[in-house]
Amino acid sequence: MTEEDHNNLKENYIEYLVSTIAESGGINPHITVFGDQKNDSNKPSIIHIMIPEEFMKSEDSKDEFVDDVLPNVFKQLKKKFKVHSIAWAAEAWMRVVGKDTNEEDLKNWKAIPIKKEVIIVTIETKDSSETLMYNIIRKGKKVTKDGDFIDDIELEKEDLTEGVAVGGRFSGLFTKFKNI
Repeated sequence: MTEEDHNNLKENYIEYLVSTIAESGGINPHITVFGDQKNDSNKPSIIHIMIPEEFMKSEDSKDEFVDDVLPNVFKQLKKKFKVHSIAWAAEAWMRVVGKDTNEEDLKNWKAIPIKKEVIIVTIETKDSSETLMYNIIRKGKKVTKDGDFIDDIELEKEDLTEGVAVGGRFSGLFTKFKNI
């Protein structure tokens, strides 16, 4: 996969993600792998790994997914794909602290007030990590063309300035993949 192929896949993925969220009123957490098929075609591919709802219900179940389930999925992917990057996307509650916040206050991060709801997309390669964030603006409800009643969402891209830290159990997935 050339750098141009990778950038095109990434741009198409982000466009797909933003339009899907706006059309469906939300997003299911998922991991997306960008790679080449290991066969005669070496065709650039995107593989979506949807995270089953039961793994998103608690801290323990999220850890179970990352520590036990995901390594087995990665082992299977390695057999058929040469992976170039791994993305993680999900809705999240964003907590904001000042630069002067001490480490002791950060240890009890759940006590930090939630400031807004966002979509976080992290794309990691062997050499870099890029985070995109979109503020979720809920404008009420709407009916889709199929008659489904969903949240009417507008996404506003957040300008991530220096000092914004995004992390957690779903960060560092490319490194975890390489080390399996």
